[in-house]
Amino acid sequence: MRGCFNGAVPTQRGGRTVVPLKASHRARVPGVVHEMSASGATLYVEPLRDVEANNAVVAARDRYAAEVRRVLRELTGEVALKRLDLERAVAVTARFDCVQARARYARAHAGAAAQVGPLALHRARHPELGDAAVPLDLAMTPDARIMIITGPNTGGKTVCLKTVGLLCLMNQAGLEIPAAPDSTLPIYRGIYADIGDEQSITASLSTFSAHVENLAAIMNAATDCSLVLIDELGTGTDPEEGIALSRAMLDRFRDAGVTVIATTHHGALKAYAYTETGVTNASMEFDGHTLRPTFRSSKGFRGRAMRSTSPGAIACRTP
Repeated sequence: MRGCFNGAVPTQRGGRTVVPLKASHRARVPGVVHEMSASGATLYVEPLRDVEANNAVVAARDRYAAEVRRVLRELTGEVALKRLDLERAVAVTARFDCVQARARYARAHAGAAAQVGPLALHRARHPELGDAAVPLDLAMTPDARIMIITGPNTGGKTVCLKTVGLLCLMNQAGLEIPAAPDSTLPIYRGIYADIGDEQSITASLSTFSAHVENLAAIMNAATDCSLVLIDELGTGTDPEEGIALSRAMLDRFRDAGVTVIATTHHGALKAYAYTETGVTNASMEFDGHTLRPTFRSSKGFRGRAMRSTSPGAIACRTP
């Protein structure tokens, strides 16, 4: 009989024990065929002498499953009676878990609780940059709610915007921020940003039109309790048209009392703060000797320092 089987180990088919029998020896083992292999060379047969034993196993398995269902129904009923208590326990546990997570995050990033007040960040760091972050100092006053930041390419202007926006959101989410303890932040009802290139081929949106569409939505939504962050203001189109449109938008934001921080390379917008009230300038510093950005911000526009970092000056000093 050993030569009748394709393997000496019984297997399972449909929850019943069967043996792999060679199709050529089907007549030698009376029983029930449950399955045939893809090649047709093997039949999975339940021998007749094992049918009653398999029936007993199946019946025991069914009784076990029925008992499990009964126990689960009883336990579910008992849990349902305590549903409200359990929901309250889950809510309290989640709250404690959230508090603990915030505390661990603050400890990991040397966070501090910002006080409510005018936007003034001291030694602020973007949490994703870790130890590589250069501390940022940035402050605004209630009488100058628009700040225009200038500086060289890759000098940290966009990182500055993202740091301010992220720290404001973290503060309003109840998180300690990676900044000095004397930092203060207002409570904004809306924080809006136009950062990056949102052009879309499928939607027929160019870089400029995408920015205009986004800024139009921001202008309609922003109030005197809003913070607006704009990267590379006035770019993506003819410089004169971009400058004119940017000045009009800044005037609209200023008249509405919106807090705005914007970056730009346009000289006319750099001078905007000197001709309009309620607007201030800041710049990202650049080391004219090493020709590298320092990623530090300073209040005001330092014309001489920026002239020394013009493309022509850099080209002349680059070997």
